Amino acid sequence: MLIPYAKQSIDNKDINNVVRALKSNFITQGKTTEKFEKKISNFVKSKYACVVNSATSGLYLACKILNLSKKDWVWTSSNTFVSTASIIEHANAKVDLLDINEDGNLSIDYLKKKLQKTKKNNLPKAIIAVHIAGLPCDMEELHKLKKKYKFKIIEDASHALGASIKSKKNRFM
Repeated sequence: MLIPYAKQSIDNKDINNVVRALKSNFITQGKTTEKFEKKISNFVKSKYACVVNSATSGLYLACKILNLSKKDWVWTSSNTFVSTASIIEHANAKVDLLDINEDGNLSIDYLKKKLQKTKKNNLPKAIIAVHIAGLPCDMEELHKLKKKYKFKIIEDASHALGASIKSKKNRFM
């Protein structure tokens, strides 16, 4: 049985926009990129948006912004692409994988227990929450834990653009 990993929706308008960009003087920058960033920013209700060539590059930039070091831990979902774990290491931090729920997203219950058992000097500097197949993680609970344990959150919403939790769209970091 074939279970599709993802289904896309590409119409003629999308194709025409790509062709227009390819025929322009600016393929990777310029007015089209600025307009796209503004649309994404408005869509997710964020102050800024910066497009990159891949989710891997975006995650790497987010990790670099946090100025991670070899003593820092970043925890992420065990159900993700290898790039999620590899960018943590490329950003000089240590990676730890978290258990998941039946929906494929990280288990908040598991995370709570792990945080409680972890010594203060081994707590994560950041957690990368990976939203799987359009299903957002429980961000409300994750933010409560963030306040208590003082870690940063990076949302990998690459596969959940447009998804929402209680009418609130995902934001990207």
